[in-house]
Amino acid sequence: MSLPDDAESYGARLYAELKRRDIVVSKMNYEAIEKLKRANRHETIHFFRASDDDVLQQIRTREPEEVVQYVVEKANRASQDAMQFMPFLFS
Repeated sequence: MSLPDDAESYGARLYAELKRRDIVVSKMNYEAIEKLKRANRHETIHFFRASDDDVLQQIRTREPEEVVQYVVEKANRASQDAMQFMPFLFS
């Protein structure tokens, strides 16, 4: 199934959501960002191949906005877990 000419690609929608939330990956150069913006869902996975399997599964099965929300929630959980562990390190 092809997208209409004016439809945004999966990668472009994901990039837009990352940018909207100020989560743009700083390691990506201009060329990589432009390739991501043209990428379909399958191609988008290659840009995030170093991510955890659960994140890749989200890209395979969810809309870009949902993927970014999942990543934000995952990062928040990891941050909270680290903060809960900190008092034990300094006791």
